[in-house]
Amino acid sequence: MLELLDADWTFVNERLARHYGIPGVVGSGFRRVTYPPGEPRRGLLGHGSVLALTSYADRTSPVLRGKWAMEVLLGSPPPPPPPDVPDLEDTVVAEDGRLLSVRARARRAPRATA
Repeated sequence: MLELLDADWTFVNERLARHYGIPGVVGSGFRRVTYPPGEPRRGLLGHGSVLALTSYADRTSPVLRGKWAMEVLLGSPPPPPPPDVPDLEDTVVAEDGRLLSVRARARRAPRATA
């Protein structure tokens, strides 16, 4: 299981290898290749397919990705959120006019009380 999450290899064909900048792959057949040194995209959770599946069209979603991992990888779906927990705002702007990251928006979200 740990190798799936942190593998330094993937399967690509020529088209995918070109997209990800992996040299030396020729042909339409998929083959196992080791990522180049320093490649941050490792393991199952770093695959473009998983990243796209567990995101919204215009932004990432650590909550969707975590829910997917719990359901699909661990076979243990998370409980539904409490009814008084609001959704994150789609766009939150900092005092200096920059859009906040998903992480920063989550930190600013009101907390539910028990």
